[in-house]
Amino acid sequence: MNLFIVHTPFQLLVAQGICEHIKLEKNILVLAYSGLSGEKFYGAFEKLIIPPCWNRIIKCGNINVFSTVRSMFEKLPRLIETIDEIIRENNILSVYMGDINHPFYACITVRYFGKLNVFYFEEGLSHYAIQYPEYKLSFLSALKHSFLELFLFKRL
Repeated sequence: MNLFIVHTPFQLLVAQGICEHIKLEKNILVLAYSGLSGEKFYGAFEKLIIPPCWNRIIKCGNINVFSTVRSMFEKLPRLIETIDEIIRENNILSVYMGDINHPFYACITVRYFGKLNVFYFEEGLSHYAIQYPEYKLSFLSALKHSFLELFLFKRL
């Protein structure tokens, strides 16, 4: 079974495109939002969802848990436990997440990398090609970009 976690309407569209393109069956969708005004996305999600793509749809709320130290210690463990429960109860083998730069997704990746298949998809091509900004790129940044390109991304 596959788990998709999205927090923007466009990520939802891309996730459904992946399901149809790869012909994935038995998919669970976790709808989230990030930030104070993100809850409005739930209305957009409802209009964009293609029901045959999803066996189950779960709303998990705001995943912006690193805004304060308090939320990091109170909300993050609850969100991680929610995802753990979904994975455990549904025998999830693959996790697809919609943004490599979101700290919550980084936590999920650290927790499950090597245990499950972990995939990132993005709303555009920004994370599938190395982009060197005009300012001088440090060696460490260049190494990080190269590592992500070579080892984390599986071309779909």
